[in-house]
Amino acid sequence: MRQLTTILIAFALCFLTTQQASAVSATGGTVTNYTLNGTNWTAHIFTTVGVTNLNVIDGGNVEVLVVGGGGGGGNNGGGGGAGGLVYSNGFPLVAGTYTVSVGGGGAASTGGSGGNGTNSVFSNSVSSAIVAMRGGGGASLGDVGLNGGSGGGGGGKLTAPANSGGTNTVGQGYMGGSGGVNGTLWGGNGGGGGAGSAGLSGDNSSNGGNGGTGAYVSVFTGLVASTVGTTNDGWFAGGGGGAEVNGTAGAGGRGGGGRSNNNLPGTAGSPNTGGGGGGGCWNGSSAQNGGAGGSGIVIVRYVTGGSATVATINRSDLLNRNQVLNLNGAIIKAGSCRP
Repeated sequence: MRQLTTILIAFALCFLTTQQASAVSATGGTVTNYTLNGTNWTAHIFTTVGVTNLNVIDGGNVEVLVVGGGGGGGNNGGGGGAGGLVYSNGFPLVAGTYTVSVGGGGAASTGGSGGNGTNSVFSNSVSSAIVAMRGGGGASLGDVGLNGGSGGGGGGKLTAPANSGGTNTVGQGYMGGSGGVNGTLWGGNGGGGGAGSAGLSGDNSSNGGNGGTGAYVSVFTGLVASTVGTTNDGWFAGGGGGAEVNGTAGAGGRGGGGRSNNNLPGTAGSPNTGGGGGGGCWNGSSAQNGGAGGSGIVIVRYVTGGSATVATINRSDLLNRNQVLNLNGAIIKAGSCRP
């Protein structure tokens, strides 16, 4: 009886075809096809601040990078914190419409703390959203840094305790540096946090702290620059440099963080990196404005596919029953069967 059952199963399955899952296919964003290390890739790059869509025709596992907008630098203050950074190398994309929201950078300060950036979001109606949090704004002199994906730098003070940098979102960035304390000249301002490290604190000699280092996402090296004309080199989400009071201004963190400039306004974070803006410095007579935060970015990347692969199973294939039962990951479609 067992032998007869096996024969009947084999007979019923004759001339079946197996069709592998379709290659990923989608439209939306700036689309670029390129080859890296012998593999053909397709990338959808979203750089325009605001909401748009990725329309997925055939789903599959993809890589997704989402970076929030960086925080603005403070007026004579701390560097802006970088936007939060989230990277997935195995995101299960499904057919349908995804909403893509690219966060803007926080406003440059005009007399106080820098503005927070805005979140970047990748989502659809049936699966969990990827949300990269906004960068926290840098404090003005004498204030605390604002919270975000990475925190903004704290402002310097005359007396202890020091002003803290803004807190970070766990897994997306680091804290901003604290402000220094100097009883005569005010302490230096802290650098904004980055996706790779915390911002450095301003010191008690009135020097500004450097912005925290961003994160290097090697698979995107050169891709953004060649596609949309920015200077991005694979680094994202660097913190802004903190302003000096009577010393050396802080440098921006690698990954688009804006630097602080002695006697001048802070430099803006680089577009589409989520970098924080640099803090504005004192020029001897007035406090200078901080730089605006850099806008965020969303990238979806997958191996470029062709037509689906179809394999025909004939009677000789079915002589080994395990060969049929071990076609893992394939979609089996029945065909006609005759004796």
